[in-house]
Amino acid sequence: LPVVNSPALIQLESSASTIPSASVDNIPLHFSQNTLQSFRWTAEYWPTKAGWQKISSGNKDIFWYVFEEKDWQSVRASQKIQNTAKFINTNRNVPLQTGKDIRTYTYTIPAIYFFILFLVACSYLWIERKLI
Repeated sequence: LPVVNSPALIQLESSASTIPSASVDNIPLHFSQNTLQSFRWTAEYWPTKAGWQKISSGNKDIFWYVFEEKDWQSVRASQKIQNTAKFINTNRNVPLQTGKDIRTYTYTIPAIYFFILFLVACSYLWIERKLI
């Protein structure tokens, strides 16, 4: 269901080899061609207001309805549950990582390295001051 401030996927089927032109309430849509089906074009549109909207493509007008965010919450919740179940079913064979596979190593850096770095920095500052 198309909802305000959410992307709405608009699909157009055309046998023409040129990029189709269409607009929603005088806002142009930018279509991309489907890689597997060359006659199918898709565009993404973010509706800003609820109610009936008009898609104009050439000499054809198609009307569609955009719902408020608070409308049809139970249907959207049901769709979300179905999408989650579908995701779980498709990713069921992905192995889970257990705590046994994770290894952490702790390295202790000797303090002498920091002392040498400190002496090099101090020596540089002392030599720089002497040269000026």
